[in-house]
Amino acid sequence: MIDVGGTLKNIRKKRNLTQDELSKQMNISRSYLSDVENNRKSPTIDTLCAFLEKLNISFVEFASLSTENSVGEKIRKIRKELGLSMDEFAKRIDSKAKSGTVSNWETGKNLPNNKRLRKIADMAGMTVHDLVGKE
Repeated sequence: MIDVGGTLKNIRKKRNLTQDELSKQMNISRSYLSDVENNRKSPTIDTLCAFLEKLNISFVEFASLSTENSVGEKIRKIRKELGLSMDEFAKRIDSKAKSGTVSNWETGKNLPNNKRLRKIADMAGMTVHDLVGKE
């Protein structure tokens, strides 16, 4: 599932835009933008395209970033189902992983490498393909 709101929020922040700035540029209310970013409201296709245009990002790139967020959400769910803190989870992955590393994965800032993806998938009793959403 694509995390439209979370991905828009991450892109907006990477562009160093506040909600006020982007909402004014798009001629929408800040509260509507907040609702979209927090997935309380879904934008229409036209509105999504307008967001992408204002944020200077293609739909393909947006979809790719959205998938990364989905992997992060899965990692967070796995960690929480195991009842582990970020630090405890990191230690189970490998000796070099830290809680900040896990935080970056969960927020979609980056993804674990293949070895770590395999370890996380094994901990969850799933395949790497299931974890990353590939068929």
